[in-house]
Amino acid sequence: MILIAVAVVEMVVFFGLARLRRRVVGSGPGRTLLIVIAATAVALIVGTVADVSGVALSIPVVVAMVVVVWRSRWRSGDLALLALATGAATAVAYQVAATIDPDTGSYGDQGALALAVVAVVVTTVALVNGWWRLRTRT
Repeated sequence: MILIAVAVVEMVVFFGLARLRRRVVGSGPGRTLLIVIAATAVALIVGTVADVSGVALSIPVVVAMVVVVWRSRWRSGDLALLALATGAATAVAYQVAATIDPDTGSYGDQGALALAVVAVVVTTVALVNGWWRLRTRT
């Protein structure tokens, strides 16, 4: 149950960071970023719950993440948005897998907590960067 609480907190921070993105670069997360986030969530849930290779699902998603962040107008912020969404999706995926099979061999719970820690670091960097960009804007 703690993982669902972590996922909810990550989504609240996600929406707050999306609002900050609008102030920093003049627009919210673009359609491409949102599609990559959705594809990431689907790949994580399917890879965790179904008997499908998670690696095979992750390769195109990781490539799409790299392209989206590389082309971003606010790289640290978009990377933080991806980290938050990925952490939340991992938590939900593990919870679904554990509900279906309580003896699941998935390490998704550990991954979700590790991603939450990464998301805290990356989001902190994005917040400082966003604050700096807003402060130095002339």
